[in-house]
Amino acid sequence: MSSREGRQSPPPESQSGRQLNDPPAEGKAQAAPSKDFSKNKSEQTKEHGLSSNPEGPLDKQAELKASKPGERSMDGL
Repeated sequence: MSSREGRQSPPPESQSGRQLNDPPAEGKAQAAPSKDFSKNKSEQTKEHGLSSNPEGPLDKQAELKASKPGERSMDGL
């Protein structure tokens, strides 16, 4: 085994600008949305259809399989 296990950074004098001084993701950063925006978005989501326990796509089939033969579901009444 070598005395330098794993990956190690080069000494500071041989690092490139990206490694040494440049900020990460230079030129790609965007301002974060305001707190009001987040609060409004949250309220909109709550108002428009988030139920506490939505019905799954297979719930009706599972109910039919679990019911006794000849027994009808009460949902349609």
